[in-house]
Amino acid sequence: MTSSNRSLAQYATEISDLGSLAADICNEDSLLHRDFAASVECIRDEVQLRRDHICRDTSLIAGRNLFEFHQN
Repeated sequence: MTSSNRSLAQYATEISDLGSLAADICNEDSLLHRDFAASVECIRDEVQLRRDHICRDTSLIAGRNLFEFHQN
């Protein structure tokens, strides 16, 4: 097998592997899909929690600054 044939075969294998991975992620009954969906939920929850904390902290700082402004 020539070098270019090996490269082409490797490329075809990688494309096939990606196709299998995509099919497995899209299959709602697969363990990979369930694990992927759970990790997305976890990340979404964490982002929302951090966003809520940032919003609360920003509101507290703004309120404190407004209070201090009116004290001066």
